[in-house]
Amino acid sequence: MDVLIETLSTIWSEFPGFIDLFKSNYSWSQENLNFFMAVSAVMAVRASDDKLRKSQNGKGNPWMYNLTHSLLIGFGGGTFAPLLFGKPSGLLSSGDFVCFCSFVSYYIIFHLPFGYDIFSFLPIKIWTTLSSQLFKAGGICSYTTIATGLFKETKYYPIPIMGPILAATLLGNVGPIFRLGWSKWFEKGMPANFENGLYLGTFYHLYVNDTTGILGETLRWAVKSTPNVNLVLDFFESDAEFARVFVGVYMVGYGILKMPEFLGPRFNPFPASPILVKLLNLNSREKKVKKVEKVKKVEKMSTPAKSKKKKSKKED
Repeated sequence: MDVLIETLSTIWSEFPGFIDLFKSNYSWSQENLNFFMAVSAVMAVRASDDKLRKSQNGKGNPWMYNLTHSLLIGFGGGTFAPLLFGKPSGLLSSGDFVCFCSFVSYYIIFHLPFGYDIFSFLPIKIWTTLSSQLFKAGGICSYTTIATGLFKETKYYPIPIMGPILAATLLGNVGPIFRLGWSKWFEKGMPANFENGLYLGTFYHLYVNDTTGILGETLRWAVKSTPNVNLVLDFFESDAEFARVFVGVYMVGYGILKMPEFLGPRFNPFPASPILVKLLNLNSREKKVKKVEKVKKVEKMSTPAKSKKKKSKKED
């Protein structure tokens, strides 16, 4: 941990623009994030379509399906999440550049020669991952802040807790739920999108927005009392700036490590999730269900034999 903190402090002292990169505070930052978010989504759809064509003798999905599919993968959260706040869909209110990026990236990757190969080149692939993950990190931070301003505190705590955290979590999940359905999206447990929104949204919300409550004060005390963390905190003007960069650095590192060229898609940076599942025995009912299914199968296997015996007696 100390080595990581010292490395980050050295990088930030030598390259001050590094912080601006993770704050998305540079020229044309929003254009870059939106375009490479669209590229990331289209690349995923192209890979899926290539697999389908191999299995169906060259038959893939129609172009309209691929285009709208990539649009929902990349910007499904911004399309549906504002509706939870009673606001117009982001795709309708400010979707000009988003739709433009989606169509351009789709056309380049699906229809131009070497378009897919260019964005498969590892350095460009890393930049695509970095930009798309920073796009998602910005959404997590902004939605917790927006929700904190919209929701009222309860008599139990100075600020709303679950509302802003769930708003940040749902931002990355309403799109997949719309495309796949609730049961399909959660059939294998907690998706990575849900984990990122839940854990990072909780951290950002308590660290930045909980200025007077015991949870926020305890979290800030724990972070600032960690050895050598002051070497990093000195580079930031506020708690909000530090938390925003922390979420961005985590999301970028997580996205790059999950690339096939590194640790692969099965990499899970939140080992606490499976540990909690085992400690709380949340999967305990699965074994019971399987036993019941086996009993039913045995009963079904035995019924035809009985019917045959009855028939043979009647024939005699």
